[in-house]
Amino acid sequence: MAQFKLSAKVKERILNIIKNHDWFARYNKNEWNANKVAALFRSPDDYKIAKIMSKADLFSINPDFQYSPRVLNITENRTIENASKVFDQKLENLDAAYQKMYAKTNIVMNSKILNAAKIPMDEEYGVRVLNLTDENIPSDMDLGQYGMNGTTKDNLRLTVHMVAEDNLLGNLESAKLGMETTTNDNNVWSISMIKMDRTRTYMHREYGFATDTPISSIAIASPNNLSSGYEKGTDKFVELLFTDNPQRNFLKQKFIQSAYNQGSRISEADYQELSRLVYNKSFLSQLETKTEIEVNGNIYPTSVIVKAIQESTDALFTGQTHTEFVATNPKIQGLVVRKNSMDEVAPDFIAFAKKYNLPILLVGNK
Repeated sequence: MAQFKLSAKVKERILNIIKNHDWFARYNKNEWNANKVAALFRSPDDYKIAKIMSKADLFSINPDFQYSPRVLNITENRTIENASKVFDQKLENLDAAYQKMYAKTNIVMNSKILNAAKIPMDEEYGVRVLNLTDENIPSDMDLGQYGMNGTTKDNLRLTVHMVAEDNLLGNLESAKLGMETTTNDNNVWSISMIKMDRTRTYMHREYGFATDTPISSIAIASPNNLSSGYEKGTDKFVELLFTDNPQRNFLKQKFIQSAYNQGSRISEADYQELSRLVYNKSFLSQLETKTEIEVNGNIYPTSVIVKAIQESTDALFTGQTHTEFVATNPKIQGLVVRKNSMDEVAPDFIAFAKKYNLPILLVGNK
């Protein structure tokens, strides 16, 4: 796909559809349930494309294949029109799974490094460094000049994956390889969200990756440690995506409460549809292009929705431990270290940053 000018995210979604092109056969034979299929094609447009491609494949094999007992099991009215109708009927459970998934969506957006080249080069260490603990960077300064998306130190919300310090270099290499192997079914990770006055991470680890973790990648976002374990895979992701436990509903409840406090009552049906609308959004500014958002015929001020996202996100920092997201395919943007000065940073970490030309963010230890 190199000849097409598509973003990395779009290419990855296309490859996911191609990789799982046999989804209907697996679903039809009960190898995969509705929840798993919905999880694989989480974005609304992806599911539409997957259905079109699967139907086209099915009806082009040979004139009679789709009617056979092991496929659509049609004995009468063996026409393409009827076969298409039966195909759609078999997906009714899938439609219900999608409704449940969007009804439980955790709407949260992280800060991003959009242009690492704007982060200053530290000539002494030979890497790009942004020391966010530096008092010369005011808390309300726009960090866009450093290549970050319209954020300040005060509203910086980084999603990070931290590694153990024993065998630091090996752990960094292993995590990088795993996160960049998008075809790996075990590409499911524990992620923490941090802000400048709350940088607590799992086991107080100090070294790790700053990631882009979009809404569509998150199965669950909790204010506390989920004890989700190591080597999580697709099945764990699917389980958490559809679970009814309080952690899965935490952000949704906080979002609805925030909107209510602003004078907007958001129903379950409207939250579900709003989730569908924002599922592939990466920035709050993408919502702010209009002053109002229409959902199921109801009109909500955009300012209410944006503030509800911000306030529910900040509620994640009210837990007793570090925050934990379980997410799939987080994208590495740079490196993060809970130190105040490069003099305190492990040489192996600096060497790793040099090797892969990754910027380092110093966020302190609070």
